[in-house]
Amino acid sequence: MRIVGLSGAQGGGKSSLLNELKSRGYQIDDFRVSRAVQAQLKWDSLDRVMDTWDTMQAFQEEVFAQKRMNDLAIRENGKPGMVLTERTFADIYAYTQSWVWKFIDRDEVSETDGLFWLNSYYRKCKDAQHECYAATLLLPLMSHVIFEEDPHRAKKEDAERVFEEITRFTDVSKYAGMKVFSITEKTVQGRADQVEGYLKLVGQA
Repeated sequence: MRIVGLSGAQGGGKSSLLNELKSRGYQIDDFRVSRAVQAQLKWDSLDRVMDTWDTMQAFQEEVFAQKRMNDLAIRENGKPGMVLTERTFADIYAYTQSWVWKFIDRDEVSETDGLFWLNSYYRKCKDAQHECYAATLLLPLMSHVIFEEDPHRAKKEDAERVFEEITRFTDVSKYAGMKVFSITEKTVQGRADQVEGYLKLVGQA
């Protein structure tokens, strides 16, 4: 079983794209790790992640652990073939970095302590990205896609910064030999066609 991860900031159209690919017969993993952990904690909003520095750390450590466990189980126990999953460790790290800097800017953690923990978290995410995925699909933010507000997702104002960090993360992955494909089409059907072409390349590797 090969896993191909779909990365991109909130509101970029990942769910619509995966639904289209599912309708074309592709296996889709729809586990939404952030929502799963929020439900486990009985949070009414993702804003709770900013309650305290310790809250954010504990939340993101649990997100990492559950995502890695889920993806490794798919890879090791799934049917032969390929499965697409929404979000990768690039996304998880990008949101984590955004929150860490907010705590630093609010003087609720020192820059030294904040970045020390963040660097450790980055290394875990980088290793897991290579451990779990055969390739990553990068879905850019596009102005024509309407952002839908949801208390359990990050805010619209964070999306651009998060996408920039996802791009930097996946660039490092490319230099390390991992396949990263950028989606450039604007329509859902066009994006799905483009992804199908990329998946053929992954299957040939």
